[in-house]
Amino acid sequence: MPLLPGRGWDQTGALDADNIPGQVDLAFQNVDRVLQAADLRGWEDVYSIRSYHVNIDSSYDLTVKKLKERIPGHRPIWTAIAVPQLAFSAMRIEIEVEAIKQA
Repeated sequence: MPLLPGRGWDQTGALDADNIPGQVDLAFQNVDRVLQAADLRGWEDVYSIRSYHVNIDSSYDLTVKKLKERIPGHRPIWTAIAVPQLAFSAMRIEIEVEAIKQA
């Protein structure tokens, strides 16, 4: 049951604090990569999601859209948490998922 993080930075670690849609896209892409690297099928193996949002109104609907695209028929537990700040001041979203390889 690995805990897999996704953050809104690119592969070089660059963050654009003013590009919320870009950070949401990158956070999901990063989770995609980690799920694949962990030899999981993908989002269908995810059973729990926690998302942390700075200014939740700016990223919540985008996050819902991305979840519906990736797991249209699957409903893991999801907790969305509004926070005043994340680890780096430019971060606007962080996504943690827990997944288990299905037989």
